[in-house]
Amino acid sequence: MQTLIGLAAGGFVGGIWAGTTHVTAYIMGSSSFLSILGYVGGGAPNTLNAGISDLLAMGVAAAVTYATWRDCNGGRLG
Repeated sequence: MQTLIGLAAGGFVGGIWAGTTHVTAYIMGSSSFLSILGYVGGGAPNTLNAGISDLLAMGVAAAVTYATWRDCNGGRLG
């Protein structure tokens, strides 16, 4: 559940940035870091804003996941 909260928060923030800067995807492929190539057709501002959106989403997702993480093993490994 903790990772889902981080994923949702990161997607929300990245989506808000992409929506307000009118980012357009020209090719939709599999979901990976190479999907940034689908934004190249709109020129440099579109690609830059897509990259910023991706970085915001990853950063917020990592921060929220780190902040809400609870170890199920009580801090012990194994």
